[in-house]
Amino acid sequence: MFGLHLTLQATAALTMRVLPSGILDIISYPFVPPTTLSGWLRRVWMLAEGYNLPETSTAKNAPYYVLPSEIISLGAYPKRASYIHKTKRKGVKDFSDTSFTRLVFDKETGPTFQLHTWEYLTTDKLDGYIVSQDRENLEQLRNTLVIDNEPRPWGCKLGKEGFAYLCAISEVEKLEHREATLKPITLIAIETMISQNEPIDFTVHNVHRFAWGKGITELNTPSPVKGYDSLPMALTANSQLTTSWWYAPEMHFPTGLETILQGVHDV
Repeated sequence: MFGLHLTLQATAALTMRVLPSGILDIISYPFVPPTTLSGWLRRVWMLAEGYNLPETSTAKNAPYYVLPSEIISLGAYPKRASYIHKTKRKGVKDFSDTSFTRLVFDKETGPTFQLHTWEYLTTDKLDGYIVSQDRENLEQLRNTLVIDNEPRPWGCKLGKEGFAYLCAISEVEKLEHREATLKPITLIAIETMISQNEPIDFTVHNVHRFAWGKGITELNTPSPVKGYDSLPMALTANSQLTTSWWYAPEMHFPTGLETILQGVHDV
């Protein structure tokens, strides 16, 4: 197993929208989910290779642009202190009404508005992790993202709202099996949490993984993704776990997590 440790610099507060979501309450994850990091990194990779970013926002059946299935995203997590800020935002009541985008509209017949509750993840830097069984996959990606041994400062939209760029990237690390007691730095399978001898404080987050169709991922074409599978996972802030880990100096995570997050393939 091999891994890359990325550092993302957020340029403003982020909203990592929890799905499924309410219409009036826009709730944010306190981290960047694995699927979101995969889509962000795929676009940064495309920019570094000189490709234009795909237009997906208005497509009825928008295509997916994510990392190849053999490169697995573990998500990205605040490097230092982070906070969830909740505020109110004004939005339209009828989401099919586009009149509010006009420069001038009739106040009597124009759009009607309502208040939304909106959450923002406020943090500066995030630690992101991707892994693969094949070292060459990660070397190819890293070589594209680095010039003169410095990361290319490419970035793009991250999540529902916000922007981040790449500010650091490690060498490709070889991970080895290790039985140890360590503090988790990623999401964890719930079964791993409840198997501990001592009670562990953790929160459950419903994230997703890709449902893969047949085909391969070319850098300038959509990914063969059919959709998502719901995936409840655990996150703990300060507890330590005794289990089997994939371990390297720059990163560690419980063995088996990569298989869970990789997603389901057509057979």
